[in-house]
Amino acid sequence: MDQGDEIGEYFLTLESKLVMRTSFVIATFILVLLASCLDERDVAKQCADITKPLEEILALKSIVKNGVVIGRKQCTIYAGAQIFSGMYKGGKVFYFTNPASSLAICGFIAYNCQGEEVFNRALNDQEWEDFMGELTDIEQLWVKNP
Repeated sequence: MDQGDEIGEYFLTLESKLVMRTSFVIATFILVLLASCLDERDVAKQCADITKPLEEILALKSIVKNGVVIGRKQCTIYAGAQIFSGMYKGGKVFYFTNPASSLAICGFIAYNCQGEEVFNRALNDQEWEDFMGELTDIEQLWVKNP
């Protein structure tokens, strides 16, 4: 075998490694994409399965039953505080308003169906305003009476 054949064989090996690596990266990307789509369907199904959000979503249940905003024990829930449901970008959301609170972090919080905080007006006022502007099918679920 002469030197030319060795160089040609080396480049063929290098090229096949590159093709295999590229194929692996593309396959991994496709799997991640498919998995994220399945997760979105699971989340949508979980939202559809919720019939009593004030009892089934821990964050909302904690506000209504215990008067506690999860992760914010310093928050006082005042008379007039409310919980609403609505549709945001095709998904169900729930939001809590506590306008009498002097602590901004306790005033306006939106949650997804898993009870995870998705928006907080205190953290990003413009994001909250955009959220409220795009919210549809709003329904009041609870109000704290004096």
